[in-house]
Amino acid sequence: MKAAVEVNTHISNVVRYYKECWTDRIKRGHNRNSLALHRDYYINSGEDVEAAKLRLNLLVIKQFDLVNNEFKTFVDAGCGVGGTAIHLALQFPRIHFIGVNICPEQTALARKFARERMNGSNNAEFMQADYSNTGIDSNTIDGIYAIESICHAENKARFYKEANRILKLNGKLVMLDYFLERETITLNEKKMMGDFLGGWEIPHCHENFRLLLKKTGFEKIQFTDISKNVRQGIERSCSKALNQLTSSHNGTPASMEKHLRACVALNGLFEKKIISYRLLTAVKV
Repeated sequence: MKAAVEVNTHISNVVRYYKECWTDRIKRGHNRNSLALHRDYYINSGEDVEAAKLRLNLLVIKQFDLVNNEFKTFVDAGCGVGGTAIHLALQFPRIHFIGVNICPEQTALARKFARERMNGSNNAEFMQADYSNTGIDSNTIDGIYAIESICHAENKARFYKEANRILKLNGKLVMLDYFLERETITLNEKKMMGDFLGGWEIPHCHENFRLLLKKTGFEKIQFTDISKNVRQGIERSCSKALNQLTSSHNGTPASMEKHLRACVALNGLFEKKIISYRLLTAVKV
């Protein structure tokens, strides 16, 4: 189950971004409980941040048809440091989770956290690979989920095609990500968009996704706006980023400064309803 990782400039930039802006913070204890690199999902205001991040994991797993306690195999496409896969593997011991990550340091951390937290269970494994070229055998996977990871793909159709290849018939793809709501924007909004995309190494937001999914063999496409449930976390991240940018006095590394500016820009893009946060599901037919 090994796939060659083709490294181009964009992939190198994504790997560097996650190393400099996320991996080192996780090592220092950031999101220690959830190990999450993703958004927090709120039902009520003022809820615990870590609990809200774990709730997002459960929202993902609820999208799959888990009946009769069957053995299943799921792929976490762009698994970060393994937080979601480990959390769900402990909750669902009859599901085997395969975390795929292109970043070597994060893959190593995911394996370390699995050893520390899984109490000897072996139903979560982690592999360094491109989620658009996993090397996983065709027609062997029951479900794939991707949380805020496919936004980094330069060619999103390649991911859809690979997901369709490895899924079994009637297998389901579940995605949580940022989607473009309108293309006509002002010069100031273009600046915000540039700060957001550039700061997080996102080549472009999801667009034309229905057509791409259908072309690659998916149907039963459902698309749900859950922006209101993540808005609280986006506002909090913006506030923290502004405080850090104001107090850094040029002591913040360039990559982290870009990351913080992206947090601020994302809040503005949400306020203007240019970007949304959506749950997408599709079925291989």
